[in-house]
Amino acid sequence: MAMPRYQDPKVAVKIMQAAGVIPLEPYKTSATKWKCQCKKCKAIVYPAFNSVKNAGTNPCQKCAALEMGARRRGKVEKKNIAIMNKAFLQPLVDFPGNAKPWKSKCTKCKKIVSPHFSSVKSGSGCAYCAGVKVDEIDVREFFKKAGYLPIGPYPGAKKKWKAKHKPCGKIVYPEYSKVKLGRGCAVCSGNAKIYESEARKLFLKNKLEPLVPFPGTQKAWKSKCLVTGKIVSPTYGKVRDFGHRCEYCSRNKVDAEDAITVMKKKGLEPLVPYPGNKYPWESKCLKCLKTTSPTYSSVLRGTGCKYCEKRAVDPIDAKAAMLKRGFKTIGEFPGATKYWDVICIKCEKTDSIRMHSLNKISGCSYCARVKLDINDVYQRMKILEFKPLEKFKTAKTPWRMKCLKCKHIISPTWDKINGQKRGRGCGYCSRVRVDIKDVNRLMRQLKLKPLVKYPGGKNSWKCKCLKCGSIVYPKYNDLNQGQGGCSNCADYGLNYTDKGFIYLITHSLLGAHKIGIANSYKSREFDDRMYNHKKHGWETYKTKNFAKLRNAYLVEQKIIKWLRVEVGLSIYLSDNQMPQGGWTETVDASEIDLPTIWAKVEELSRVKR
Repeated sequence: MAMPRYQDPKVAVKIMQAAGVIPLEPYKTSATKWKCQCKKCKAIVYPAFNSVKNAGTNPCQKCAALEMGARRRGKVEKKNIAIMNKAFLQPLVDFPGNAKPWKSKCTKCKKIVSPHFSSVKSGSGCAYCAGVKVDEIDVREFFKKAGYLPIGPYPGAKKKWKAKHKPCGKIVYPEYSKVKLGRGCAVCSGNAKIYESEARKLFLKNKLEPLVPFPGTQKAWKSKCLVTGKIVSPTYGKVRDFGHRCEYCSRNKVDAEDAITVMKKKGLEPLVPYPGNKYPWESKCLKCLKTTSPTYSSVLRGTGCKYCEKRAVDPIDAKAAMLKRGFKTIGEFPGATKYWDVICIKCEKTDSIRMHSLNKISGCSYCARVKLDINDVYQRMKILEFKPLEKFKTAKTPWRMKCLKCKHIISPTWDKINGQKRGRGCGYCSRVRVDIKDVNRLMRQLKLKPLVKYPGGKNSWKCKCLKCGSIVYPKYNDLNQGQGGCSNCADYGLNYTDKGFIYLITHSLLGAHKIGIANSYKSREFDDRMYNHKKHGWETYKTKNFAKLRNAYLVEQKIIKWLRVEVGLSIYLSDNQMPQGGWTETVDASEIDLPTIWAKVEELSRVKR
């Protein structure tokens, strides 16, 4: 068996001191526990020399553990500081451990806090910023902004803190937690204790006399209104906040007798007991004697009988008004603004109209030609001898059709066809439009040969008279209204500066009327036109004398224009039927009577020239 090596005691002491401990007793053996003192923590330890020499560990187990922990923490401290910085925390000491307070400074509020690193990793941060912890300086500043002057040290968030409220000057004891939630001064909000003397003083100030002891701020207090003398029961809180709280003065409550008096002043006699301020009250209007049901509150605002004020219509009055407008009603009255089925008494058509008001006077839309019945439209077309070539669209849309009288294709609107003063609608029949074939036919009848192209109805047209061979310049419109084309051939016996007359004659067999003029000569030597007409069976209806034949001529031209354009009557007879001349001034006797024509003569004769 080998003998152990010799260990010099002095060398052993030096090794132990180098390891961080001071031996307190002489060296014995390498395996024997050696009593020593740790230089760092001053603790008494008993390490074996061989374990210190061979392992190279710290002889003090406590210090060895701390060194090991420090080495371990040093590896992750940078990462932990980065996590703290993200939470707006700046560590002020070394990392103490995961579950120990780590003294730090909040970079937001600049306050010192000591959170656990584990809680920071879980999402926690500064306790002040999170509202978990409160700084007394901040609390005092918050109280001052809320209108309080704190007295004494801060007791805590949920403890009463003596303070003076600036607005009311009273000493109160608010809690920080409640002030933070928005709760105000107990005195100002009425939550403070109120004594009867103070409450009675407030009521008398607002013209209310208490009749019973003070019940509390939120309970009804029976009192007498010093304005109306009525008994009311307002609460102290409402009087304090809103002043005089008499229900009768504010019209929230009404005495039945007073209500009846007001209704009678407005011309309404109640038929049932007072139902309440906002309920219909059946009454009789003393003016129109109708029954109505206004609310009392509306009567106070100035509203009266709805029938007298024309806000409503009685069904009986509505039927009478519709009858006055020319309608027979169907069914019950639906309301002034709703459609009501009616029958026009005149045209017997059914329509749906709104009454609107009793003063409305408009009548039937069909009679006024505002609405159209398609059957009436086609019936009118048959009367006017028009044949539609397409379906009817609207009254203002051109409608393509054929005139069965002149055989022309025309496109008038229904408004022009059906207008009271717009003729029959056919421009060719009413001589408003011209067909070149009709123009040439008329020129042949008048023995005129055109030398140039047709220039228009209002322009002079160079022609040759086939009777006398003269070159003349008549206007087609004048020819179409009955004037002669050649001044050398026509009206030799007429003297426009001498006296004359206008005449209206008729022929029963030919069924025609004729308008004309003549000089007032008694001898046939100068003017035999009236003799020739009588010779061919014409009878004189009436004549009218003029100082100058020119005035009679002007009236004659206007009568011819009226018959052709406004009345819509074309030339009725031909030159073969009137060989003596004057056929261009004839009209169909079945279309217009003699008194109507002569009335127009009298009317135009009265016009000053």
